[in-house]
Amino acid sequence: MEPDSIIISRTGCDRRNGKTKDGNDRTRGQQMRRGRSAGARQGHAVSRSERSAIQEEWKKEDWRPRDIPFTATPGPRGAARLTSDQPIDFVDLNITDELLQTIAEQTNLYAEQTIAAETRDNLLGRRVHSWKKVTVQELRKFFVIGLLMITPHFNKTMAQNRFQLIWRFLHFSDNQANDGNDRLYKVRPVLDHVLSKFGDLYQPNSNICIDEGMMAWCGRLAFRVYNPQKPIKYGIKSYIICDSETGYCFGMKPYCGEAGNLGDTVVTLLDRLAGQGYKLYMDNFYNSVALADRLLQMDTHICGTLRKNRGEPQTITNISNSDLEPGKIISLHNNRVMVLAWRDKKIVKMITSLHQDEMQTAEVWQKGHNERICLFNSLILYKARNPQGEHWKFLPFILSVVRSLTTLGHARAEEAGGEDEAGGEDAGGEEELDVGRQNKEPRAPSRDPQSRLTGGIGGHVMAKYRATHKKKNPSRVCRGGNFTTATTAMAVVAPHFGLGAL
Repeated sequence: MEPDSIIISRTGCDRRNGKTKDGNDRTRGQQMRRGRSAGARQGHAVSRSERSAIQEEWKKEDWRPRDIPFTATPGPRGAARLTSDQPIDFVDLNITDELLQTIAEQTNLYAEQTIAAETRDNLLGRRVHSWKKVTVQELRKFFVIGLLMITPHFNKTMAQNRFQLIWRFLHFSDNQANDGNDRLYKVRPVLDHVLSKFGDLYQPNSNICIDEGMMAWCGRLAFRVYNPQKPIKYGIKSYIICDSETGYCFGMKPYCGEAGNLGDTVVTLLDRLAGQGYKLYMDNFYNSVALADRLLQMDTHICGTLRKNRGEPQTITNISNSDLEPGKIISLHNNRVMVLAWRDKKIVKMITSLHQDEMQTAEVWQKGHNERICLFNSLILYKARNPQGEHWKFLPFILSVVRSLTTLGHARAEEAGGEDEAGGEDAGGEEELDVGRQNKEPRAPSRDPQSRLTGGIGGHVMAKYRATHKKKNPSRVCRGGNFTTATTAMAVVAPHFGLGAL
């Protein structure tokens, strides 16, 4: 008996017997080089109804999309509807004290387990035995230091040895509680907490989209994938649903190498958005006639490009460049969805349940972003609650968060006696960061200027050396490994960013 559904992988392989369509064996490396979802077993489920869609009645005239009203109220919701103009308050909505307390407990537990397992053949060193339990406040400083490179200012926020020791023992879950069934068990508590906050704090606008995102990973990992169509080609792939207007990440599902049905993945990502009249845009990896019918039953429209043999009529399947002139369209519908083919340089096939067969010019205003998701979502919440706020761009927003959690902000004032743990009394205060030297030739300061943490990145320009009574155009000699050159200008110091973990 023929099964109700079959799985078609993106590389065209039958994963059950490890052979290609023509019966030839294929190595794992060859499979990784085939497509953008290297090694992925997740595919598109083709049902009997979809394979027999060519027998459906497809028509050209009288296409009327179903009218599904949008019933949601976009914007911040719940705890995110706070009245504050401080970016740190919106970051705290996602990275809560509850989450940091969990991380602190697991980090302390892992440190105790590591020290207890020390043997004569595996000595840990004196620094490890000086371990003190990490606190929530200390973790806040630890994570915010990761946002910027270590500088003379930040070693007054936390000592270097302490930072490296926390980095060594940083942990999110108990290794001894792993049952071997979850490949993401090491980050599962943090991932579940953050994703629940993403969905609870914001209601997306009517247009949403689903696509893949990549997180760079060069280490050994069973579910690392290769995606040649992304800027990050090797890494961990995730299916992400976002608000098309703001870019807010509503939810995501990391791909861990498991087999599955793409239709189920799409429905899982929709979560509570189903049934509210949303318009979902996806590319040809996801779209099919069967999925469009399924989402229409959930009061959700669909639109996007379409691959071959995804339930479209035979007329659309077999169309070629010789059948259409450039700029021409052919469209058919079955009273539920419309499938069309449009010729540009080649044939482009699309599916929609909400548009007419008319072409309009559209401009892509945003190509996406690669900022840290928690902080970017916090920025969207801040902009929604503070339309006239001064931290509308990502850089000023980050700098404000850094000021709030380092010795320049309220974190230092909350500590007992107003003393900083690593720097002593009044370490790194704003008065100490004054550059001065206004009447002298500008030089690289020996300590951080105040502009580093006040968004003064615009001051990072080339400035010429001042003329003297002997030289009208003075210069300085710069010596490298194998070269010597002279320069007449120097760069003014500006903020520097590193690789954070938030």
